[in-house]
Amino acid sequence: MTAGERIQREVRAIGLVTLYFLTCFLFFLSLKKLILVQYHLEITVFRTALIGALVVAKVVVLLEKTSFGSRFRSATPFVHVLWRSLCYTAIVFVVTLAERLFHLYRESSELPRALSELWAGRDFHHFLAMNLCVGFSFLIYNCFSEIDRHLGEGGLRRLFFSR
Repeated sequence: MTAGERIQREVRAIGLVTLYFLTCFLFFLSLKKLILVQYHLEITVFRTALIGALVVAKVVVLLEKTSFGSRFRSATPFVHVLWRSLCYTAIVFVVTLAERLFHLYRESSELPRALSELWAGRDFHHFLAMNLCVGFSFLIYNCFSEIDRHLGEGGLRRLFFSR
């Protein structure tokens, strides 16, 4: 396989995963935007969803290539899907928690104060809700990924898009 073919294959893999997560994140953020309208709060949906989808898609594609992502492959599909979904969600949880802590630390310049603000913050419930949405997205993604693996590569696409 030439370098160009390899690049094209990787871009296609990342592109499809990005499209899936972009759709999920647009859905969740659109719901959030609709809820916040009654409080006269505006949020940007597309840019946030696009950046989140690009980051999550790249992480998912990388994790799928590691032994970490293929652990429990020989177990039942349920166990494999659950393992990947929980691990991916935990990674996103830790990364977003660290990102939030970093921003709070930059504002306060004191780690204990940043930690207390993190746990007592008004947006902690929002943080948990968004992580639950991301976790649900991982669960659905991993279910369809496992179904596609059992149908053969491209089997899911053939099932839905061919006559």
